[in-house]
This record gives sequence, C-alpha cells and structure tokens, in this order.
Amino acid sequence: MGWISTPAAVQSWKHIVQGLHDQCTALACLSTYLAMMVACGIKDSGYMKYSLELRNTSSKMLRQSILRSDPTHRSRLAQITLLQQVFWHFYAEASARNLDAALIHGRMLRKLMHEDPEAVTPHFFMLAMFVDIHLSSTHRGKPIFEYETFGPNIYQAMWTGVDPYVYLLVGKETIPDATDAAVTSTLLDFSVSTEPLRSLFIRRRQAIALEKLIAQAENPGTNTTAIFFWVASHAYIDEGFFTNFYCDKVKGTSITLSEALSEPNAASILQGPGLACQSECSRLTEAAMAMAALYLMRVLGLFDMWINGQNFYDPAASRETLLYDALNAAFRVGSPQELEAYANAHLWCLFVGAIAEWQSVLNGNVGRRGGGQKSRGMLTAKAQLSLQRIDSGFDENLSHKSRSGFHIGAEDEDASRMLFNTLFARQASMMGLISWEQMVPILGMFAYGDTLQPHGSRWFWRSMGAHLDDSKG
Repeated sequence: MGWISTPAAVQSWKHIVQGLHDQCTALACLSTYLAMMVACGIKDSGYMKYSLELRNTSSKMLRQSILRSDPTHRSRLAQITLLQQVFWHFYAEASARNLDAALIHGRMLRKLMHEDPEAVTPHFFMLAMFVDIHLSSTHRGKPIFEYETFGPNIYQAMWTGVDPYVYLLVGKETIPDATDAAVTSTLLDFSVSTEPLRSLFIRRRQAIALEKLIAQAENPGTNTTAIFFWVASHAYIDEGFFTNFYCDKVKGTSITLSEALSEPNAASILQGPGLACQSECSRLTEAAMAMAALYLMRVLGLFDMWINGQNFYDPAASRETLLYDALNAAFRVGSPQELEAYANAHLWCLFVGAIAEWQSVLNGNVGRRGGGQKSRGMLTAKAQLSLQRIDSGFDENLSHKSRSGFHIGAEDEDASRMLFNTLFARQASMMGLISWEQMVPILGMFAYGDTLQPHGSRWFWRSMGAHLDDSKG
C-alpha cells in the first residue's frame, strides 16, 4: 500500500477491504483503484482499458442482482451488499471521469439509502459523501445526496454523544453566547449571526480550536478518534449542505453553474419570504462566506487524499473559483451602503483566499493548496478582465504592473503577484486598517486561529506594502 500516502487514506482503505465480500463489489473496487492509479500517474493510460473491462463485468453482475431481488423482501445482508455494489460503481465511474454513469449510480445509491436508512452506517455514508462532494466540485453543481435532514440523521447519535465533550474542550471560547468567568467569548459578525451560517461558523471555530488543542498535546487523554470523526462528519455534511446553499443563493445572478448534477424540479433548501427580500449583494456575500468557510477546511489541510504525491479528488480549486466569483459579483452590484455594511465579511473571505496563497509557497507545501494550474489560469484571466468594485476604493482597472504579473503561488513570496493577497490588502486599506493588531479582532468575529500558517503578522505588511507600491505607481 505504498502508494496510499496518508493515514486517512490507509484508514479508508481498511474500511474498504472489510466491505469486499462479493465478486461484484470487488471487481468494481479494483476498477476504481485502477482508474485512480491512471489519474495519479502510477499506471499508464492503457490501464484505463482494464478498469473499464472490470467495470463492465461487475455492471452485468449488478444488473442481475437487482433483477433477481425483490425490494420488499430483501434481507438486511442483501441490502447492505447492494449498497456496497452500487457505491463502488458510483466511485468507479467518478474516478474514471464518466459523469453520466456516475450520476446514474449516485442517484441509485441515494434511492437505496432513503429506502432503508438503517442499513447506512456512518462510515459508509462518509465514503459516499466523499465521492459526491468531489464530483459536485469537479462539475460546479449541486451534490446528489440530501444533506439537510438525511445526512445529519446518520450522525445524530454520535454527535449527541460527542457534543458535550467538544463543548468541554473548546466550547466556551468558540460559542458567542458562552459565559464563563475565565473566558471572554468572541461575538459573531452580524453577517453570520443567523442560521444556517451561525452554526457553520461556530463549527469552523471549533475545528480550528480542536486542531490547536491536539497539536499542542496539552491533554494526553484527549480522545482524538472521537474528535476527528466529529469534525470530519460535520465537515462533510457542511460541504454538501452549503454547496447547495451557495447554488441557491447565486441563482439568478451573473454566476453560472452546471445543471448536469441537478435533479429536475429539485426544491431549494432556502425557503420563506426572507430570501425574496434579500438584495443581490446580500445573497452573493452570504454565498461567498459559506464557500470561504468550506474552503477554510481545505486551507487547514484536513481531509486531503494524497496518492503518489497528488492530492486526488481535491475540491479546493473549485472552492477557490466559486469564492472569487461570488465576491467579484457582490463587489459589482453592491451599493456603497451595502459594501460598507459587509466590509468585514468581504475582508474575512479575502483573508481565507490570501492565507491559502501563502501556504502554497511555503517550503514543503507545494501542491497542498488546491487551485491547480487550470484554476490559476481562470483567476489570472478574471484578474485582468473583471476586477472592479463600485464606490469602494477599487479601481475598475488594475495598473499594468499588477495585471501583467498576476498569478497564484509566486515562489518569491511576492504578494503583489497573488490575487487574493492584493484584494485583501486593498480591502484593508479601504477600511483604514493599517496594522495586524487591528485586523485580528475583525477576523475573530468569523473563524480565525493563530495556528494558521504562515502567521498573519508574517505576511500582512508584505501584502499591504505591495498594494501601497501599486497605488503609487
């Protein structure tokens, strides 16, 4: 298993092997990993033919299994076996980049899970979410599974058991209304003070605090397994729910998303008269904040799946571009009053993108941040063509010096050549923030941890200095 290069991947592999108890499932699993190995350069492209042959054979077995079984009289073992078979075909087609077939098997899997939710274990659903979320990210569309009620129900018993433990460890410092004589709770900015964003940002605060706690090893008795599964399950449910949230918020705006993954006549997760009353700038800003909160988990380096030196199924590039799209659109349509009201929110979103850019140039972190060459090209083109903000201190056109040099991941750590860093510095300048000490309280009203690397004080003045130099030019 030398090509599985992270503990998370090894753990997933062990769960996978335990489920391979029939030929159909085993063949689909082998097809999946052959497709992965081709995609990651372990095998040459000719092996994709073998992956397809295995998949064709297992697909015939799956069809026969479905035709032979009566859904109303299917035993629990037969139901679990069928779930495994359909899941591995879903995973195999997604790994082979076959969207149409992946959608068919993904929707089959959703139907089977809803028919018998008791057969769906937390570990199984996490594997299914993993594929669904990355498929959604790759194709810029809504996830297949239902994350508003079905997903949370799978984990509710575990969350109920672990919630008090998490609160005991970090609750008092992360929940706005927590009271304790020794701890001053940090309030949330008004823009994230209502549901569902409020709960999302509290969970992000908790994830950052828990990571710091574990890294410092202050308490050797800390149950890291329970903490990791609590963080991971919440993170995946949030990825699914808030990707839907983003898609619903940007509907009807200038942002174009794929309809390939959407179910016909699918209901919006956002209901009620409040949505219709929201301005376009407000909806876009909330979409950006949700996407930045999802992107933050990738910036923290959680849940990466490294195979042969490549971060396989990494949604960071999609998160990055969707974040940029929502911010850029909000800057374009917002009134001066709206842009002033949401200035803190925009600053925090740009901070998440900026810290990711700096992580990408640290020694040993090449490739850690998503946003590969394709994403970088998209962002470079957008930086040259459409960076503008109405009545907010952003020039409609960047100077020639900045425009000609924009790219992400500058090896010389030149902040003037980083897109989010430049926008972050300009936002800070527009808000009159001239020191890192002024910045931290604002970031703290969202989700911020001083263990993020590099530390903000290291790069703040480089970013600001690059912006000031550009303004003088």
